[in-house]
Amino acid sequence: MLTTINQYPLALRISKFFINLFDHFLRLLRGVKRLDTGMSCIDHRTQDMYIKNLVCERCWTTVFSIEAFVAMRQNPPGDNLWYEGGGGFKYETLRWNELKDVAKRCSFCGLVCNAIAEHSETPPSAEKRFFVTVGMRSVEAYSAPLFEIMAFVVDDGSVVPDSHDYTVFTTEDNEAALHIHARGLTGTVDNYEQVLKCIKTCSGHDLCPQPIQTLLPTRVIDCFDPERPHLVTSDLSTKAFYVALSYVWGESQPYRTTAENIEAYHTLIDPRYIPRTIRNAITVTNGLGLRYLWVDSFCIMQDSEEDKGREIERIRIYFQNAFVTVVAANADRVSEGFLSDVEQVQPVPKWHLEPINLPFRSPDGFLGIMSLHRTYADWPTRNDPVDQRAWCLEERVLSPRRLLFCSHALQYECQRMRINVNGSPLGLVDIYPRLPDCAFTNDPEATLSEAEKKELVNDWDIIVNSYTGRKLTKSKDKLVAFAGVAEKFHQFWGSESQYVAGLWTHQLPEGLLWHVDDSGKEETKDLVYVRNPPPSVYRAPSWSWAAVDDVVQSLRFVPQAPDSTAFCTVKCCEATLKRETNPYGEVTYGLLSLEASTMVVTWNTLQGQSDNVFEISSEMHKERKPVTVATGYLIPDTSEFIERERQEVIMAGVFKGLTTIFGLALVPTSTEGGTSYHRRIGWVRIDIEYWYPEPSRTLHVI
Repeated sequence: MLTTINQYPLALRISKFFINLFDHFLRLLRGVKRLDTGMSCIDHRTQDMYIKNLVCERCWTTVFSIEAFVAMRQNPPGDNLWYEGGGGFKYETLRWNELKDVAKRCSFCGLVCNAIAEHSETPPSAEKRFFVTVGMRSVEAYSAPLFEIMAFVVDDGSVVPDSHDYTVFTTEDNEAALHIHARGLTGTVDNYEQVLKCIKTCSGHDLCPQPIQTLLPTRVIDCFDPERPHLVTSDLSTKAFYVALSYVWGESQPYRTTAENIEAYHTLIDPRYIPRTIRNAITVTNGLGLRYLWVDSFCIMQDSEEDKGREIERIRIYFQNAFVTVVAANADRVSEGFLSDVEQVQPVPKWHLEPINLPFRSPDGFLGIMSLHRTYADWPTRNDPVDQRAWCLEERVLSPRRLLFCSHALQYECQRMRINVNGSPLGLVDIYPRLPDCAFTNDPEATLSEAEKKELVNDWDIIVNSYTGRKLTKSKDKLVAFAGVAEKFHQFWGSESQYVAGLWTHQLPEGLLWHVDDSGKEETKDLVYVRNPPPSVYRAPSWSWAAVDDVVQSLRFVPQAPDSTAFCTVKCCEATLKRETNPYGEVTYGLLSLEASTMVVTWNTLQGQSDNVFEISSEMHKERKPVTVATGYLIPDTSEFIERERQEVIMAGVFKGLTTIFGLALVPTSTEGGTSYHRRIGWVRIDIEYWYPEPSRTLHVI
């Protein structure tokens, strides 16, 4: 029999009296100089000397004097620190040659030297001096609580002064903690109460659904005793909170659930055979005061096609209903784990900038250490292992609450915010795609405004762009792993549209004009962009983005496209589903019937230009206008035809702008019963002055 332990509300009701009392006691201790023993006095003097030696004597008596700190904080600078009267503390540096020498042993002079070197087109003269203005201000941004920014401006009197902002943080046990709000990053759960606090805050957001007990998935792991986890089969009526795990397999899992071991697993899943990532998830589930965990490898029978087919269709529901989704973002493979072990040295990520330690002078005379990091704009884009896996995108965007174990920090994310669990303001650049706000509305009867409808289309394009760049272990899952996202969007487009192999009928014919996104790609020696080969197994018709293994982009992001209108007619767009119970999943066939004007062009991939140019035969149109120059370009879908020097293709016009025609590049593929069929091989754009179409005809594209 299934037993439900509803510990979450109890955890949130735990009195914080003793926690607050202990915190207050620690703060009092920080305010008392350590004079109880001679040894503590020696330690204190040694610590003060260490802090003082972080900077040179000149900086100590100027920028890091008590008077300077008072000036910086009582007269905080604005965003334009450099202009006269902008606040802060101002001083003149040593001569450039002296400053460079001192910078070898002074952290702050090192900062100033680096700033000057970055800003100067030519090296300064040896005798050059600079005016530096330093200030500190409190700010709120990127969903982070109040924190401090230290800004300094270097002015040489000849150019616009260069401003440099640094986020200030310290450790909880440092003397500076009473005055500096921010803390450094942490990648582990130091206090599960912090996570629950994040979830409680999220519950107050208008756009975030309340965590409620829901029907459990078909199977879950019981984590009540982390040393004796076992499988539980739901009775389909019991409601409870549960955790879902999103992670990268990265390798086979020999002890996954099968028909042979499922009965034994209901008694015990031996922890010795559970991969580290899943063991970590069991630990976190138990630490949050919850009992049940859903993870695919143990909760789906991996050797049963029937069970896999049925459960995969429900995965989107499992993540939508989870109390929280644990995202093992930093683990390359399931055996690696995502919780840092004390004995396991975690390499510092390449993007992680080493913090700069400087003295902090409190108004009451105590010394502390403050650490500086470049502000958000200077943090490079992160790329954790889950950001490469196709399944993980759906799991993440469908989950209303996400606990992210990233390579640099432990973060909490919902529809309204992304924050570090410990409150640190560092590393919060958020570039991850999300479902539109209306996807999580608490009002099921809510109707969308025109602005929201437009935003919905834009959100779809962005998510498809992000998804198509990800990897799949099984190529046939291209549509299956995206089914939950498609279903969520269908809730808003409803009966006005049908989902056909990745495209929406209400967006046709524009939806046909997706193209491979070449941004950030390298070109071949012949200046043709590198392409992936066509999929080895059928998974979608050629007119669907699901038929290519590459990042795709919609027509909406092409500069000339906004002024374009359709000038073709879609007569039929359909696909045959492999499983009728999953209208958003795998397909076995697709047909597009398009009435359009066409023109035969020659695609020359070795033209030696950055675009894939093509030519119109001058003989074909000699009565109109001889053509001897490149007239447009073709973006191929795959590498199939790239190695050929010339390829004749049919251009089917789809959208027409003021100066440009957009269309599909087609080649014949077969003839059946007198009907000719074509397939798409690319996206075409041509200057309208060279558009010499033949009469409209119906094309059948498969």
